Amino acid sequence: MKGVNPENGPAYQDDDREVDLHADMTMVVHVDTTSMEWAASPAQGVARKRLELIGDAEPQLTTLVRFQPGSCFSEHTHDGGEEFLVLEGVFSDETGDYGPGSYIRNPPGTRHAPFTDKGCTILVKLRQFQSGDQRQCVTDSQGYETNAWSTLTQGIASLLLHEYGDEKISLLRMETDTSLPKALYPHGLEFYVIEGELLVGEVIAVQGYWLRLPPDVGLEVKSRKKCLCYLKQGPIGRYRDK
Repeated sequence: MKGVNPENGPAYQDDDREVDLHADMTMVVHVDTTSMEWAASPAQGVARKRLELIGDAEPQLTTLVRFQPGSCFSEHTHDGGEEFLVLEGVFSDETGDYGPGSYIRNPPGTRHAPFTDKGCTILVKLRQFQSGDQRQCVTDSQGYETNAWSTLTQGIASLLLHEYGDEKISLLRMETDTSLPKALYPHGLEFYVIEGELLVGEVIAVQGYWLRLPPDVGLEVKSRKKCLCYLKQGPIGRYRDK
């Protein structure tokens, strides 16, 4: 099956120019995505949950996207870059098939035609590449050996997915009742809870929660149960008020 559907038109064109969502970068934001309804996209069989939308002409977007089995998006260009993490199922395009734990970066100017045979759900971040960051990569986190994970502190380990300047993107494993070092906080943080349960301040964040913390927020991030998270630190410019 090829990921081309002419009836859909160019993916994302004029489709993401809507009212800002969680655009105040000085605020702590937490979203329980499991309580949100899926909204239709321009492509048949593809639905999404928007977590943030910042800007007008070329907005920054963070979105959960669900592809039904056999669905696809038209071939499109990434005007500001795209990165995504496969949460469930198998995502495919011209370059291959990517299962859960696969992290893909497509820098500005790249093109592809996504599709899936069996269905998939992905966490997508659009137009959040820094100037000069042109790294294109695919990381299969499930294919890494145990020793590829770095210990941050006792009971907490990370797997680096991407790093550029003061931006760092990782997967984070936390054993039960461990706290994230506050040394990570100065550049702002984003989490997506893939498995397990966190306590962020007074917010209990279970599987499917997305959280965004501005710089130096001072909240404790602690695991209530063993958990696995997507973690984005910085860049500092992203977390300043737009």
